[in-house]
Amino acid sequence: MGNVDFSNVELKEGFWLNRQKTTREISLPAIKKAYIKKKRFEATECTYKKWQFWRKAPHIFYDSDVAKFIEAWAYLLAKERDAKAEQFIDGIIDNIAKNQRPDGYYNAHFLVVRPGAIFKHRPDHELYCLGHLIEAAIAYHNATGKDKLLGVVERYCDYVEKRFLIDKDTGFTCPGHPEIELALVKLFKHTGKQKYFDMAKYFIYVRGTEEGDKGLNKKLNKLNPWLDGYYGQDFLPLREQRTAEGHSVRACYLYSGATDVALIEKDEELIYALKCIYENIVDRRMYVTGGIGAKALTEAFDEDFILPNDRAYTESCAAISLIMFARRLQEVERKAKYADLIERVLYNGFLSGVSLDGDKFFYENPLEIDHAKRLIHLGRYPVACRQKDFSCSCCPPNIARQIASVGSLVYAVDDSSIYVDQYIPSTASFEMGESKIDISLDTLFPKDGRLKLQICGAEGKALKVRNPEWATAFSASEKCKEEEGYLVFEIEKNQKEIEISFDYAPTIIPADERVKTNVGTCYVKYGPFIYVAEAVDNNSPLTDYSIRTSEKALLKEWSDDYYAYTLKVPSFYKEENATLNMIPYFAFANRGESDMYVYINKK
Repeated sequence: MGNVDFSNVELKEGFWLNRQKTTREISLPAIKKAYIKKKRFEATECTYKKWQFWRKAPHIFYDSDVAKFIEAWAYLLAKERDAKAEQFIDGIIDNIAKNQRPDGYYNAHFLVVRPGAIFKHRPDHELYCLGHLIEAAIAYHNATGKDKLLGVVERYCDYVEKRFLIDKDTGFTCPGHPEIELALVKLFKHTGKQKYFDMAKYFIYVRGTEEGDKGLNKKLNKLNPWLDGYYGQDFLPLREQRTAEGHSVRACYLYSGATDVALIEKDEELIYALKCIYENIVDRRMYVTGGIGAKALTEAFDEDFILPNDRAYTESCAAISLIMFARRLQEVERKAKYADLIERVLYNGFLSGVSLDGDKFFYENPLEIDHAKRLIHLGRYPVACRQKDFSCSCCPPNIARQIASVGSLVYAVDDSSIYVDQYIPSTASFEMGESKIDISLDTLFPKDGRLKLQICGAEGKALKVRNPEWATAFSASEKCKEEEGYLVFEIEKNQKEIEISFDYAPTIIPADERVKTNVGTCYVKYGPFIYVAEAVDNNSPLTDYSIRTSEKALLKEWSDDYYAYTLKVPSFYKEENATLNMIPYFAFANRGESDMYVYINKK
C-alpha cells in the first residue's frame, strides 16, 4: 500500500516521456562529460596524494554527485538496459568497492585528503554522501540485479552503526546535511533488516537534543551562519518544531526522512509537527513557482513572506526535496492538496532547472532578471543563463533522477482506493491486497484537460482522481462525489472505463501583498503553469507594462517547442494599449540572456 513505484508504471508518449528521452540521450551524457572533466569519477580511484599540487583534491561532496548519476541511470535502466552505460557504472562501483576500508568506511575525500578527520566534523557531508550511495545502490540493484554496491553500503552502514549508535565515539551525533535518514528507511525496506530503520530513527530523534550538535561550535555561530542551529534544523527536537528553518534542501530531506520514520512508528506527535512545517512552507515561505529557499547566503528559508524575486535562490535541489516531502505526506493523509503542490513544483520551479535541449542547468531559479537593475543595485544575483556545469554540481544529476522516476508520482493505493494524482499518460500494473490492478491513463495534458481511464481488477474498490486546484469545472462519464480534493468513482465491475474533462483557462491572479516586493502586481497562470514575460518577446523595459486585470480573454497558441501554450495578455505599455507575450516559466532563458519577470504591474 502507498505510492505506486515508477517500476510498475510505463509512460506513454507525451510531456514527460519526451523529457525522459532527453534525459537518457542528452542530459546524462552531458553530466558524464562534465564529471569526467571535473574529476568526479576519477575521485573514486582514491589515487590523490597531498603532495600532488597539480591535481585537484576530491571535494567532500563528490561521492554524492557520482551516486546521483548512478541512481538516475538506474531508473532508466529499469525500463531499458544499456550495456555501455552499465559497463561504465560497473567500473565506478569496482573502484568504490576496491577502496572501501576493511572496517566498511568509504569516502573519496576523507580516505585520501583528511583520513584523520573521519566523523569529526559535522558539516562535512560524510553521512549525506553515504545516503546518496545507499539510494544509488538500491536503484542499481533493482534495475540490474547487481549487488556489489549494495554490499558496499551495507558494510558502510554497519560501520556507521558501530561508531554512532554503539561506541558513540564520533564528533557529532547526527549528520549536518540530512539525507541518510530517508536512505536508511529505503535500505530497511529493501533488505528487511531492522537495524537500518533503527539507525534512521536514531538520527531523526536525536536531532536538536544534543548541545554539541547545535551549530557544532557555538563560538563561531555569530560569525558563521552555516554553523547556526537554525541553519541545520537543530534549534529544537524535530517534534517541537513548527516552522521551516535553515538550508532548504537539508530541511526537506530531513522532513522526508522524518515522515518515513513517523509513518512506520505511528508517531502522531512527529506527524503533527511535520504537517505544521509543511503548511508554513506552502502558505508563507514558498514562491508561486513552488521554489523554496529565498536566502542566497545560506541557501535557506527566510522569514514569513520574505520572498525577493530578483535574488531568489530557489535551488533546483530544493524543489526536488519539496516534492519528496509532499509525496510522503500523501501517505500520511490522502489529500489532493499534496498532489496539487507536487504538480506546481514539477511544471515550474523544478523543470526550470534544465534547458529545453537538456544539456544545461540552473542551480538557482529566480523569478526576475533585470540587467539594468543589476547594474544600479549591486550585489549577488543568480546567473541569467543555464550552465553546463557548476563547481558545486549537485543539481544536474538530481534533476535527472527526478525526471527518470517521475512515474512514481502518478498513482497511489490504500486498502480500498486507487488514486490518480498526476495526469501523465501511462499504464500501471500493481498488487492491491489479493487483486492485480491494471490501469491505463490516456490524455493530451497539458494540451487539454481530457482524461480517459481504463481500469481492470478493481471491482468493489474506488477510483479517486485528483480534481486540480486550477480547474473551474469538470464533467465525467460516470456519477461521482468529491472527497478531499478527489473525484470518487465507485468501481462496480471488473472492467471500467471513465472519461473526465477539466475546464480551465488562463487566469490573471493578483499578487499576495503580504509579500512587499509584489505589491501592485499580478501574475498569470494557465493550468499548472506559471507564466513569464521575457524581453526577447516584448518591448523593454518590462517594468513599463501593466496587465489589464479586467480582461478575461487571453489568447493562447500551442508551442511544440515547449509542449505547452504561449499567451498573449492584454496590457498597457507606457499607457498605450499593448499585448504582453508570455511563455511558461520553465522555458525562460532558453534563447540567450534576456530580462524576465513573473510579476507584472497591474492596472
